[in-house]
Amino acid sequence: MPKKVELRHNPELTIEQAMQIFRSHFGNKYKIYRRRVRRRFRFFMIEKSAWTGIRVTLVQTKDATRFDLGSDMPSAPLQVPFIVSAFIPPLWPAFFVFGYIWNRRCVKPLLNEVQQVIQALPELA
Repeated sequence: MPKKVELRHNPELTIEQAMQIFRSHFGNKYKIYRRRVRRRFRFFMIEKSAWTGIRVTLVQTKDATRFDLGSDMPSAPLQVPFIVSAFIPPLWPAFFVFGYIWNRRCVKPLLNEVQQVIQALPELA
């Protein structure tokens, strides 16, 4: 379930502008990019490692602007075991436990950091 972070209403904010704001804040700490195959969608990735990343989606409505933050595994080859495990029920418990630990130890701190940055940046808050 994505974490929703409300911003002041800014209908002129584009995904490219948001990426530039994040790049200027994080510098070289994280890799920030848009996936090539999904350019038409309004999100970009903040990648900490091949295992850990945050998908930042810009949501614009007529009276609100917000970011939806969700965990994502940036590396497609690392996603394959999770996709395969969906078809092998005996593997479900192992991948559930791994996913829970991965989410708690790797993704949650990154999600909280990105949320704090969004709330602290004057360009967004």
